[in-house]
Amino acid sequence: MKKIIAPIMTAISVVGLSAGLLTNYIANKSEYLKPKDGIEITKDLKMIAHRGLSSCAPENSLSAYRLAGEAGFKYAECDIRMTKDNEWVLTHDAKLNRVTDGKGLVSEKTLEEIKALRYKRGANIKLYKDEKIATIREFLQVCTEYGISPFIEIKSGNEIGFADLIDMLKEFKMLKKAIIIDYNVNNLKAIRQLCPELQMMILCKVVSRKVIAMAEEIGNCGIDVMHTLMMRNKALADVAEKGLSLNCWTVDRIGTLKKAHKLGAAYVTTNCVKPLQKQE
Repeated sequence: MKKIIAPIMTAISVVGLSAGLLTNYIANKSEYLKPKDGIEITKDLKMIAHRGLSSCAPENSLSAYRLAGEAGFKYAECDIRMTKDNEWVLTHDAKLNRVTDGKGLVSEKTLEEIKALRYKRGANIKLYKDEKIATIREFLQVCTEYGISPFIEIKSGNEIGFADLIDMLKEFKMLKKAIIIDYNVNNLKAIRQLCPELQMMILCKVVSRKVIAMAEEIGNCGIDVMHTLMMRNKALADVAEKGLSLNCWTVDRIGTLKKAHKLGAAYVTTNCVKPLQKQE
């Protein structure tokens, strides 16, 4: 029996390891990509640096956003979560383990505790070992310096935090430039109650008539869809007909980027495709 069980357990371990590596690869996709020159930014196409220029510096780091600005991006996406003491910080995961030398949930740490951590992985990590997790205020300061409009994905939060976020956008004169994105429609509705003029987008994997109806209900709200499923989506015609803005994520091939734009995406989020600068 032991002779039979041992190979089975070994196979399970290999499958588990492979699944873990695959999950890790997906979560850190930008680390394995090289930046590439793409297409010219126009009024009809707005390119968004996913978690900053995350193929060149660790995701959601201030260095990644500075590099995005230097590369010519006019939009940059970030992920924000609230700390134990209700401060907004830039990090994708609920846990700190993957990208920093810390452990545990962001929501169980104070800002001071999180600021004591350092990035341990990301693109070109050897150059950024002293990089700290950024606050939303620090991110908005970099956006101001480089003329970047923030694309802010809310990962967790509450109405107190939403009010603080709106106040900071007002302070940095970003209220009409920023776009808030979220899978949680209730969060978007709560923000809309606090701020009628702020642009928003519903995150989704597939565009449906239900999603379109929710965007219309919220008002001044577009749709942000996964690009691999966008290509076969029959409801895209309805998005265009309703006049809703459309973004797709995350596009790392120039051909796919052009196709997404042709299908109606005015915004395209990318890890590595850099905009070409217009010739003077």
